Amino acid sequence: MASKIDMASNALLLLGDRPISSFEGAGAGAQAMANLYEPTYLDMITSSNWGFAKKQQVLSQNATPPVFDNYQYSYTIPNDAIRIHGLRSNMEYYTYEGDLIYTNDSGAELEFFIRPSEGDLPPYFVKLMELELAARSCMAVTDRVELYAQMRNEADNQWIRAVGVDAGNDTNEAIRSNPFIEVRG
Repeated sequence: MASKIDMASNALLLLGDRPISSFEGAGAGAQAMANLYEPTYLDMITSSNWGFAKKQQVLSQNATPPVFDNYQYSYTIPNDAIRIHGLRSNMEYYTYEGDLIYTNDSGAELEFFIRPSEGDLPPYFVKLMELELAARSCMAVTDRVELYAQMRNEADNQWIRAVGVDAGNDTNEAIRSNPFIEVRG
């Protein structure tokens, strides 16, 4: 199980720096990680359709009518949603503004992405985070352009591997259409 400090420390070790035991430590490495960790984590989580960060939830209708005339129902977006993937319903048309989703579907099931706990991350994503943190903090910690280029290349290669592994964990979605039956009228 990975932790924020573990990933940040491993990133610093990749740069030849000393590991840290907290983000409040002295030194360029601890300061860089304190500033870069959370934005990097959120950027990485929201930059792909990671299966381990995906969640589905049936939404409860709001009692207040929607502000848009062309939609019948409104739903509150769950607090743990950091990126919306879409509705899993018969009515694919929706819009959202602020923390509300508007649709004509009376039974909306939302598919969205959350910020998973670091302890729940798969190994391929932990490795991606370590390399990405190393690349993003390299110049602040080492001031070595050639090391930055190497870390950036390794992080980019790990991104490709991680996306591939994660995609392999997903199953194909069933086809919902029956055109041969529907044509019979």
